[in-house]
Amino acid sequence: MPIKAGQPCASTQACVDGDTCVGALAAGTLGSCQAVLDLGAACDPTLELCPTLGVCDVTSKRCTRPAAKVGDACATQFDCGEGTSLSFGPPLYCEPVSSKCAEQLPAGSACTPLMPGSELPCLASCDADAGVCTGPPACH
Repeated sequence: MPIKAGQPCASTQACVDGDTCVGALAAGTLGSCQAVLDLGAACDPTLELCPTLGVCDVTSKRCTRPAAKVGDACATQFDCGEGTSLSFGPPLYCEPVSSKCAEQLPAGSACTPLMPGSELPCLASCDADAGVCTGPPACH
């Protein structure tokens, strides 16, 4: 039977779904089951309670997703920040041929929409017929 929050544990697998075992660092050392936090939640940088894709930022003490950088490997738009900037850097998208994060393209750049109706890879929109990014940059 899975262990409930606040109870002693030796591994995360022992805890109920959605909880993690915190403090079980070495064999024989018990931790306690605690709920995994959501992105944006307040956190303690000394504990590992943020979700799998997140970290506890030591400055803000909030669960954040590490900012993607140009050239980082990606499989989905989420890996690059879903076409937005998660850290006030340049807006990125997942370039499907290279599977790498790339900067979104400014107006006037050549483009092919990633899917029908998608603005990506452009900052504003991609005119599929003209094959060019159009419009002013979207606010991010």
